[in-house]
Amino acid sequence: MQLLTARMGRAEAALEQMGRALQAKKRLVVLGQPAGIFIHAEHFLQLAGEVGRHLASFHGSNPLVSGMAKEDLRGRVRDRHQQAPSATVFNAVLRQLEKAGKIESSGETVRNSIRRKRLRAPRLSRRFELQGWPSPLQATCWQG
Repeated sequence: MQLLTARMGRAEAALEQMGRALQAKKRLVVLGQPAGIFIHAEHFLQLAGEVGRHLASFHGSNPLVSGMAKEDLRGRVRDRHQQAPSATVFNAVLRQLEKAGKIESSGETVRNSIRRKRLRAPRLSRRFELQGWPSPLQATCWQG
């Protein structure tokens, strides 16, 4: 924030007020209390799109894995300048996507929320059969 105040020649309170006004117009995303990070809304949406694309690709390549590690996902996401987002920005993107119902997170794992709907029992059973594994839907009784 100090760099921004120096570049703009305005007080932190004035910058925060301008940031909140732009956020109300959906042109800026403001993170922190008090405001510490300002992100252009298009940049934020671009990062959210990258998260969605990488998760879709991951689930396509790994259909039996429940989700992707957050840090692995963060390492793959790049902005338009080919830089990884900071942990603060990345976590804000994940929170926004989760709030919108597009992803789910459990601990340090992230997955598309539609994944649960798409992977129905018959399809899961068929995938196990194609691998030569017994279906998880078949009951197995063990006698001792």
